[in-house]
Amino acid sequence: LLIGGVHGDEVSPVDAVQRTIAALDPTKMSGTVTAVHDVSRPAKEGVTRMWPIAQWGGQLIDLNRVWPGNEDGGNAAVRHAGLVFNRLFRPNADYALDYHTAATGGDFTAFIFAKLGQPEIRAMAELFPIEQIKSDPGFPGTLETSLVEAGIPALTIEIGGPRSYDRRLIPLFVEGGLNVLKLHGVIPGPMGRTAR
Repeated sequence: LLIGGVHGDEVSPVDAVQRTIAALDPTKMSGTVTAVHDVSRPAKEGVTRMWPIAQWGGQLIDLNRVWPGNEDGGNAAVRHAGLVFNRLFRPNADYALDYHTAATGGDFTAFIFAKLGQPEIRAMAELFPIEQIKSDPGFPGTLETSLVEAGIPALTIEIGGPRSYDRRLIPLFVEGGLNVLKLHGVIPGPMGRTAR
């Protein structure tokens, strides 16, 4: 499962997911790759980090703080997260890569949040040709943490800053994503560059 666009100001993650999918040849694949690259449509339309809601005088909800959501929740963002998590992500994913950037006004280098104490997650994280992998104990409400708690090994991938296409960093995460697909036997071929 490849996920981009949990926040509406994250464009490099959407591009990385699209480029990874474009690199696949379905005639040479074993298994399925699901790409969801516009998880937070209302935030994406406003090019804002948060999901805007009209309830309670108008609020902004960080979708990456409400996972796994609740299909009967008190606002649209929580209900949407519940529907997507329960009906799309959890039943269809064996492994997940969740692509992000820094928030508007901030910037990041290339790095990954990973629960390094779990061997399957560590193996995936080390397949990206980047220099920084943060050992992540997890944060309640994040998609990565919710996926791991549901038994789906997952990473949070951070591709630089928001609101722009980082042409230097995106290829590193496409290469790493393809390496992860090779690790799990979804696509054939030799590994590309890795963290090692």
